[in-house]
Amino acid sequence: MVMTSYEFEVAAKNAVVDLIDGATVQDLQLVWFSHTLGNKKCCIWAPIMGTKYAEVTYSVGQDAIWVDIYEKVYHGEILSDKFNFKVDRV
Repeated sequence: MVMTSYEFEVAAKNAVVDLIDGATVQDLQLVWFSHTLGNKKCCIWAPIMGTKYAEVTYSVGQDAIWVDIYEKVYHGEILSDKFNFKVDRV
């Protein structure tokens, strides 16, 4: 099947709505999208999901969609003066 980016977005959001109680397509925000070699992938989030987000992948070769739900467990900032470029752990 040839799927447009818009069709993928709608199908991805509907797949997430089926998994997240209380979510609607209108609530969901597409926060990242990629189309590479015919495959499409996106990350979706809504306030109702809290610290969770969905990653939805469409494989053109298998003509199927996968949905993964992840939970963000850490978010921190490292300023460039603190970047560690040493390989000291083997």
